[in-house]
Amino acid sequence: GDRLSGSSGSSSNGNDTYVFGKGYGQDTVYDWDSKAGNMDTIQMLVGPEEVDVMQDNMDLMIRIKETGEKIRVNAYFRDPYSKVEQVKFADGTIWTQSQLESKVITEVTVKNRALLKSDSLNDGKKVPDLAAVSTQTEQLIQAMSTFSATSDMELSQSESGKRYAELPMLAQSWTKI
Repeated sequence: GDRLSGSSGSSSNGNDTYVFGKGYGQDTVYDWDSKAGNMDTIQMLVGPEEVDVMQDNMDLMIRIKETGEKIRVNAYFRDPYSKVEQVKFADGTIWTQSQLESKVITEVTVKNRALLKSDSLNDGKKVPDLAAVSTQTEQLIQAMSTFSATSDMELSQSESGKRYAELPMLAQSWTKI
């Protein structure tokens, strides 16, 4: 494998390490390796609390919050052979591939909405306020948990006296949260 530090890195075949930290500017990694068991690593010279993880189109970006410098992994979300398998930090913390990908959602889209390129989706629709959606969902769950199932007869009779076959089935499967 190769150990690449600063400036754009390009490598394939082997366990490559891409080093990135403050003062490195904007770097892009082009890594394509279909070898089974491959372990490509981004070695960050900062701690995990100092970075944001973003998705820009099909690329993964790790941004140093203080300086705005970014390392971009080209085609990370498009091509399974263009992924890095782990990110190591200066304090010894290691993020696996799945941990890294989970940071894209939790740290960028929820906590730091300002990092999004715009507040609209590709189709022009507005991006929902995720905190508001979460609050509304919690309120709905709380309201629904106060309901209780009634007898089949009460559920199966509408005001006009018509029977609905699906209502008894719904009553049987309803559980309180």
